[in-house]
Amino acid sequence: MMNRIRGGTTAPARTDLPQSHAAQLLIETAVRLEAETPFVVLAERDLDAAYDAAAEQVLAGVPSAVSAQARSCAAAALPRVRYELLETAGEYALRLRAVAGEL
Repeated sequence: MMNRIRGGTTAPARTDLPQSHAAQLLIETAVRLEAETPFVVLAERDLDAAYDAAAEQVLAGVPSAVSAQARSCAAAALPRVRYELLETAGEYALRLRAVAGEL
């Protein structure tokens, strides 16, 4: 991207900033899905179990208001599981990571 004032390029976007708790929650859910059953068709109970375990780990020790906000934001960002395509846990985990990168 050109900097119109100085004529050079602008600094690239920072990638070393800490992730939000919601993003961490989605990433940890993805990690759990990939580790446990990546090639199995994703069932709602498996997603719920991975999400709850991830929330317990990621949000441990944070204030309840922060935890509630992170859960709300993460839940709103969860992509719809494509049951009709027999989406596997690993495929869904990839989509979770992509969504987490946008939070």
